[in-house]
Amino acid sequence: MCYYQRRGERGWGNHGPVPGVEVGVRSPFVAGALVLGALAAGCATAPAVLTAGSRSGPAPTTIPHSTIPAPTTTIPAPTTIPAPESAARALATKLLGRVALPAGARPLTGSVPRQLSQPAMMTASSNLADATGLWFVPESMANAAAFFVAHPPAGLVSSGEGSSSTWSVITGQSVTTSLPVVPAGMDSAGVNFEVVPGSSTASALVRADAYVLWLPTRPADEFVAARDRVVVLTRTTLQQAKPAVSRVITDPVTAGRLVEAFNGLATSLPGIRHCPADFGVRYTASFAQAVGAIPDVVATAVGCGMVDVTVAGRTSVVLADNPAFSTAIATLLGDTRPFVPAGVP
Repeated sequence: MCYYQRRGERGWGNHGPVPGVEVGVRSPFVAGALVLGALAAGCATAPAVLTAGSRSGPAPTTIPHSTIPAPTTTIPAPTTIPAPESAARALATKLLGRVALPAGARPLTGSVPRQLSQPAMMTASSNLADATGLWFVPESMANAAAFFVAHPPAGLVSSGEGSSSTWSVITGQSVTTSLPVVPAGMDSAGVNFEVVPGSSTASALVRADAYVLWLPTRPADEFVAARDRVVVLTRTTLQQAKPAVSRVITDPVTAGRLVEAFNGLATSLPGIRHCPADFGVRYTASFAQAVGAIPDVVATAVGCGMVDVTVAGRTSVVLADNPAFSTAIATLLGDTRPFVPAGVP
């Protein structure tokens, strides 16, 4: 269960992990935020109202409440991948256009209430594209939230619900949806809704944010070349006086597997991440042309699912770890429990 906090409020929900989201933090950072919201029963046509920084796009789909089919479509990966940020913004706009609205919904005009002035949750990553819609719905807050749980945007699936309250009074309800299969170069995508009470018990106000998190592009020189036939493996443990453990790999088959595992790593989504079980163990693979030569590429698995990389001594793009890489290094160094120092239960 994730906990998050709004200004002056405490909320809870059974949301699954929201990729790239820092839970428990409120921020004025709007353009890079994920939002939760919800709507109510019945359907009608109402165009999206996009906030500053959003991209204009098609109006959300409106489908009669009783005839909304189960979403079966997904967005395929493009045959040619445009620049990640540009593609992410285009996808966010497309996802917002897939929002289905209850009957009688209309764009929210005038001032935006404080609860909907920014996303209910913020992302810890700068690689975020989003498009935002705001609506008035002639339904109660509870009915509005139930509508979005039952009818996620086409091609998306519901992934969580939650609520926020002040002094035990529910002041907002949220619904998260996600895209099950994302295009190449993307980390995750979805549409999140937040619903707050309107001026009467039979009305609600809604904010929806379509978000896409894109991955950095891996530089061409960050791949190990065929000329690097030697791999020096090292294990170090921070804050401990134990000496480093090293092994030089010259066997072409073993070295080749390590090169293949490293070259197969994807880039890591930048931003804050939690790592409560980091014991300070680091595994490093230095790829060189010969024994004793200065390595061309040095990759260090630092825990928390990240691999720091230097190329010719220069810091390069951080990669996402994979057991095929870090566990292989640990095994070759004799560790049966990767990233866990000896003596730790």
